[in-house]
Amino acid sequence: MKKLYILGLITIFASQTLIAQEIWDGPTITFTKEGSVDWTLEENQDRITDEVWITRANTKGIFNIAQETEYDGMDLEGNSPLDTEWAFGTTAEVGSLNFSTWAILADGSPPDLVGEDLVVHLITEDIYIDLKFTEWGIGAASGGSFAYERSTQAATSTRDVNSPAVKVFPNPVVDEIMLEGLEVNQVVRIADVTGKIWLNLEARKGQAIQVSQLPAGQYFVLIQDRKAASFIKK
Repeated sequence: MKKLYILGLITIFASQTLIAQEIWDGPTITFTKEGSVDWTLEENQDRITDEVWITRANTKGIFNIAQETEYDGMDLEGNSPLDTEWAFGTTAEVGSLNFSTWAILADGSPPDLVGEDLVVHLITEDIYIDLKFTEWGIGAASGGSFAYERSTQAATSTRDVNSPAVKVFPNPVVDEIMLEGLEVNQVVRIADVTGKIWLNLEARKGQAIQVSQLPAGQYFVLIQDRKAASFIKK
């Protein structure tokens, strides 16, 4: 009974870690990506955090060039921009919002999002941001132009500075992942977006971690029960 109680506390603590959140309610800025520009250049990417850089190629939808090389969202089945989820509404309502992928939110017609109040959740870093599209270029002739206004991190916000700088590769993954940034043997947990722990092991520097048994979806790497990185399992 005592052992079950301790395991229960570990699961609850991990779940609480995953739902801890930060809401950016600082001054609004505008990001614009002009048509027919080189989207691989930093000036044409909204580098919101180290994990999420939003841009758009000359056609199709927006994607996170920090974690993927092109838009993946045709037929509403893709996950671009990776490591994000989206909802209609504002951060003042974040507890009651229904989040989905950007493709599902756009429902095949991104121009319809212009002027709508949206919230984007940066999943790995657990940050919620108010965002409103002000422009969406239509067709190949637009060169993939778009613009939006979004909130920024307030001066009083706090960030988890104790999380290790760990990167996961490959991402997305099919069979196994490597963790770049581990310097010593550390306990690593792999959790899904609900907080369920799927793997719990002591990982060594340079060790491959087998994830082929995981169902497809978004997962977090937890180190010292803090979110260190995320990945997509295909």
